[in-house]
Amino acid sequence: MLKLPVMLVTCVLALTYSNCGPAPNNGNANSQPGAQVKAKTGEVEKLLSEINGFAADVQRKVYTNSEPSKGIDEAQALLDSKKQEMKTKVQVVKNTRADEITPELEAKRGELLGAAYMGMRGLQIKERGKYDTAELKPKFDKLVQSYEDTFRY
Repeated sequence: MLKLPVMLVTCVLALTYSNCGPAPNNGNANSQPGAQVKAKTGEVEKLLSEINGFAADVQRKVYTNSEPSKGIDEAQALLDSKKQEMKTKVQVVKNTRADEITPELEAKRGELLGAAYMGMRGLQIKERGKYDTAELKPKFDKLVQSYEDTFRY
């Protein structure tokens, strides 16, 4: 008679504690939290590099061209050609949770996005008089607005 309650308790305990402990790895390296953080950190670092590289390319089109109007046109064309792609990359970086990346990257993520976003404003301030003509101002203002719409985070 005592065997039935002991067996019942043993079964309940076995079922209760059978799911305790870590899930099996099954050979998947990404099942470990450290590996997931490392992978997401690598992805975000790559995106930040692409975002800032593209932002620099757009700015370079403006300030390296000997003809300011042509430089603005080339920068606008380059920006328009990848605007949606860059917006998507900015959103991925922005929407990544802090616990998905390393603390070091989290600390500099906003700074790097801010640098891309403010890049054209810096050029606008640096070259204040150069683009402040009746012909260039509307084109340059449109470029700045389009640039900021692309890199806003």
